[in-house]
Amino acid sequence: MSAVAPRFLTVRLTRSGWVEKVTTDPNQPVDGVAVVGDTSEDELKILRRTYERADMPTQELMRRLATVAILERMAGVTPRT
Repeated sequence: MSAVAPRFLTVRLTRSGWVEKVTTDPNQPVDGVAVVGDTSEDELKILRRTYERADMPTQELMRRLATVAILERMAGVTPRT
């Protein structure tokens, strides 16, 4: 078993723009989304653009889906394509 903590990335939409932070905390921020640390830059661009255009219920749905993806990764579940 590895002693290395998993890495996540939080992308938060602030008044001055997007703020990204690498963290070991998988919890979702209230003003953005936390994703697994190896999310590609292309996926992050889509995520940011979609979040910016979304209403509050859709932003909450995005956070919930991101939580499911994080939990699946932590459990070692391979996503279906």
